[in-house]
Amino acid sequence: MKLSKYMAISVLALSIAVGACGCDKDYTIGTPFENTDGSGNAATAAPGKDTDPGTTTAKPEGSGDKTTPSPTKADNGTKPGSETVTPTSTEPTGEAVTDIPSVTPTDEPTAVTSSPVSRDKFDRTEYRDMTFLIWLPAFENGAFTGQDSQGTFDYAVFSEVKKEEVTAYISELKKAGYTVNADEKTSSDTIAYSAYNDKDWKVVLSYKDNTLRLGSGFEETKEDNSAEEIRRLYSTTMLQYVPEFKGGSYMGSSGTEVNPYITYSGVSKDAVLSYIEQVKNAGYIYAPEENYSDTSTWYIALNEDSFECHVEYDGNILKIGCVDCRED
Repeated sequence: MKLSKYMAISVLALSIAVGACGCDKDYTIGTPFENTDGSGNAATAAPGKDTDPGTTTAKPEGSGDKTTPSPTKADNGTKPGSETVTPTSTEPTGEAVTDIPSVTPTDEPTAVTSSPVSRDKFDRTEYRDMTFLIWLPAFENGAFTGQDSQGTFDYAVFSEVKKEEVTAYISELKKAGYTVNADEKTSSDTIAYSAYNDKDWKVVLSYKDNTLRLGSGFEETKEDNSAEEIRRLYSTTMLQYVPEFKGGSYMGSSGTEVNPYITYSGVSKDAVLSYIEQVKNAGYIYAPEENYSDTSTWYIALNEDSFECHVEYDGNILKIGCVDCRED
């Protein structure tokens, strides 16, 4: 028992001696928290970064660069991620050292989570600049409340808009060249306007209940040759017996091969009234049925051969057809 007591005293004395010596070491040397470069100068690099002059500067975390950086004074020539090597130091400092957590540098990229920016967070200027609305004069009134896209058209919605502000804006559109195949409708509480410029860009405007919906875009090109299809319709079907309409944008045909309707968009009411006069001059004046209003217009009549011409207009869409009404 006495021997064990003396051995315990010896071990305690040895531990105290070792502890006193261990406290003289600077445990921050060679770790990511090193505050000198070994020459007595303060280090300026971020924890874990290579500060050895002449080596390649490490790329920012998150870049995805997997290249192992060159050994530095800070890591004592060890590969980042390997076991930390503590350099020896014999210069006592006399300062007590508490436990410092070990931090190992790594070259793994930092994971960055990026959330897409929602389009509804753009203000009116940003949205205009990133859409086809850039081709229109800027609308400066009301409050920008939303947007959407349909096919080749982009739309913006504005609330708290006065009717006179819309009227003034339509004047700006006309000054900017949006007058080709123009169609304008105005009532006590609604306004509608559509037109092309000479570059085939189209504006579509509708106003109701102090809310303005403004759109800009272009008509999609048909896969087939539109001019050739129009020529075929007016030369091989019943449409050969009515005047060919010049204007608008050809949308296609419906009905049968013999009795098709040809359809145009972007047509103004004035253009429709002018075409009806051409139809009358072509002899379609018998048993006429006609209507002229702010929202729709149609004209249906027979010629002396009992061919019946149909002209139907609603919004800015025009449909033309011809039917053989002769008795078998």
